[in-house]
Amino acid sequence: MSRILFSLLLVSINFCLFSQNIAFTEETINFEISNDTFFVSGNYTFKNNSDKIMRQLVYYPIYTSTDQLPYDTVSVFEYKSKTELKIKKSRDHIIIPIKVNPKSKTTITINYSQRILDSLAIYILTSTKTWNAPLKKVNYIISTKNDCPQLLISLPPNKIKKRKTQTVYLIKKRNFMPTEELILYYKKRKKY
Repeated sequence: MSRILFSLLLVSINFCLFSQNIAFTEETINFEISNDTFFVSGNYTFKNNSDKIMRQLVYYPIYTSTDQLPYDTVSVFEYKSKTELKIKKSRDHIIIPIKVNPKSKTTITINYSQRILDSLAIYILTSTKTWNAPLKKVNYIISTKNDCPQLLISLPPNKIKKRKTQTVYLIKKRNFMPTEELILYYKKRKKY
């Protein structure tokens, strides 16, 4: 509990110091559950409204529990240049340095994976509140292999596409301020 409070304090300080000129505006995230592993690959866009280059440390929480282990691997890079960013890692979060040129946008890509011991995967959405503005555009793409027969999602999908080897759930939102985490509950196929 104290880790969560410290994390919220850090994010709040981060917001107060820097956010008047940088806005977190959109995200497109691919989620995949496969063989008891939760894969996340997201693009996060930040906009600089000022006439100066802005630099900021961004706190990115990663949900962990006794059933959703800390991330196995994590990588962060600038989307256009593919330049890897040097991040500070902790068990349940990373700190990402971003740079946004004047009157422009930058997108960073974050990839990580976690082992899941139960039938539940959680992705933290509510940290968006620290930016004090809704995301203008959100796309969540959730994929499961067809051996994951049933998936319940805390946010209802706009569309479901069944493919030969997987099912894809699409969630699109505009002016979205999350009030809860994204929870994926899936029924595992019994192993004999």
